[in-house]
Amino acid sequence: MLQWLSLKPKLIAAGLILALLGIVYVTHKVIVYRAVNKAVAETKATMSAEYTKKLLEASELAREREQVMIASAERLRKDKDAQIASLNGRLGSALDGLRQRPQRSPSTPEGSPAACSCTGATGSQLSREDAEFLVREAARADSLRTALDQCYRQYDEVRKGLK
Repeated sequence: MLQWLSLKPKLIAAGLILALLGIVYVTHKVIVYRAVNKAVAETKATMSAEYTKKLLEASELAREREQVMIASAERLRKDKDAQIASLNGRLGSALDGLRQRPQRSPSTPEGSPAACSCTGATGSQLSREDAEFLVREAARADSLRTALDQCYRQYDEVRKGLK
């Protein structure tokens, strides 16, 4: 029993040392855990602030590009409208000049075996109705061509702005 008593203080000391080491280990783990959590929280806050800043910058850039594209589209639309107005003015002048032409000669009644005198004609020999029809069709084609050109130019400007 004497041996047991002489071992008891050593066991108690060893137990105390182990308990102290356990406490130090747990305390160290808690401190490291808190430090890591604090660093993660700070990193998240920094990243969130940077992300928000980048998002705002990207939004502002997108708005600026949008405004440039809208202004470009408006300028192209005004150019197209001016060209179409010019075409319409020339159409009116051309139609005024055609009013002095003779009208189309009356055709033979349907079903009659009249001989067809289908002769060709130059532009200056066309009747008023035929010439007006052709001038209107040409003006309509020019208007469509102008609108298509405006569409292509607007597409190219937008495409150029996105690069």
